Amino acid sequence: MKKFLIYAACFAAIVLVFAGCKEDEKPIDFYLIPESLVMIVGDVVPITVNPANAGYTYESNAPGIVFVNSAGLVTAVSTGNARIRVSLGSNTKEVAVTVGALNAISEIDVGAVIYFLYPDETVNIAASVLPANHNEKGTVTFQYRSSNNAIATVDFTGKITAIGSGIATITVSLEEKPTVKTEIVVVVTTISEIEVIPSSPLSLMQDETIKVTPSLLPENYNEFDVFTFKWETSNAAVATVDNDGNITGKDAGIAVITVSLVEIPTIKTEIRVLVSSINTSVLDISLFTTAGVHGPSGAVRSRFTFENGIFVQIEGINEELIPEVYNRDFFTYCSVENRLTFVGESGEYDVMYSATNRYIWVYNYSAVAPEAYWVIGSGFTPTPFSGAGTSNWGVANMLGIGYMMKIEDDKYQASINLRTSSINIQIRSERGWGGAQLPSVTGPDAARFNNSTPSTDSITASSEFEPGYYLLIYDSTENTLSFEKID
Repeated sequence: MKKFLIYAACFAAIVLVFAGCKEDEKPIDFYLIPESLVMIVGDVVPITVNPANAGYTYESNAPGIVFVNSAGLVTAVSTGNARIRVSLGSNTKEVAVTVGALNAISEIDVGAVIYFLYPDETVNIAASVLPANHNEKGTVTFQYRSSNNAIATVDFTGKITAIGSGIATITVSLEEKPTVKTEIVVVVTTISEIEVIPSSPLSLMQDETIKVTPSLLPENYNEFDVFTFKWETSNAAVATVDNDGNITGKDAGIAVITVSLVEIPTIKTEIRVLVSSINTSVLDISLFTTAGVHGPSGAVRSRFTFENGIFVQIEGINEELIPEVYNRDFFTYCSVENRLTFVGESGEYDVMYSATNRYIWVYNYSAVAPEAYWVIGSGFTPTPFSGAGTSNWGVANMLGIGYMMKIEDDKYQASINLRTSSINIQIRSERGWGGAQLPSVTGPDAARFNNSTPSTDSITASSEFEPGYYLLIYDSTENTLSFEKID
């Protein structure tokens, strides 16, 4: 028995020796998805571990920043940096986590928040969320709703369609965050314009007041019972306007009076006001209309009343052009003040302007002697501009006709640009082919011209002729025509 015990003890010792010599078991390897996290407060993100094993343990080194549960679900609690330790047996790995503050969507930007539309008119809402650098995750879906589909509808894309007169509110909200929303006011109107009586343009003297009465068109509009008109002036130093539409001239010049609807500001009209002082009249070329047969292509014309000796303020063209384009017969020019003075007889005249030919014509298109005489013929034009055209042997286009204004009893003058030695000049008592006068040539430069003859009715150039700008004075009593070359 003793011997058996000795053998058993030896065998046990041998077993222990072999057991002590066995290699240590290797830890099970694994990997994490993701290996790092960037989160915002409130985010919940799972950590995936491969291979899957129920024995993993999870631990946060800063639970106040990042909390992780036993299943590996990570919750961002507050801003900061933390590490999540994942362990399996003796093997451990970590996930670095950075938590930032939530920059939440707080509002919706739609651009315009009010639209004024006519029935059947459409407009598309261009919606976006603010702030633009928000860090909320997920999709953004806009929802649109109209407060009154009988006035304006809106589809799922944000397209507004005006239906009938009135006011509707379009609400734009987020499907994901219904509390984030904004509103658009849609005013649907059938009113197309404001009509004013008297109409634009208005001419006023200094300190004169005129009342302008506005009305809405069409007259059968049906959306509102009461509208408020708003009156504004572009230049209170020239003309003022009160809340009742009373316009008062203050000083010579031009002002634009605007009347609009307070409720629908896009509906408005403008009244151009020309104010003349006791000494100054305003001639606004921008108000002229097409000259038609009176002048060359592009010329514009109007009727205007002048008083002898009054200052004339030219508007509607570059003021630097005035010393070049003014009419030498009817105006004198003061270079110091860049101002014209009317020296013709007081009355109403046709006034024509051509930007191409750089000239302001003043005339009475239907005038006959003794009110005025006419220069008819070829090779000349009233404008001093060297690049101006001519209208040969015409009696309609003022580009090739000279208007001889009355300067005293039986004397008339016209300034003419004689362009070529092949000129033909006739003096007639009407703007036509009757009333030829056949005058004799006189004046400082008479030698440059030949007397008119019954065979041609024309004065022609002599061998001494020089092209240039000439002052012609016709004496109807003596039947003479004086020529003087001028600057």
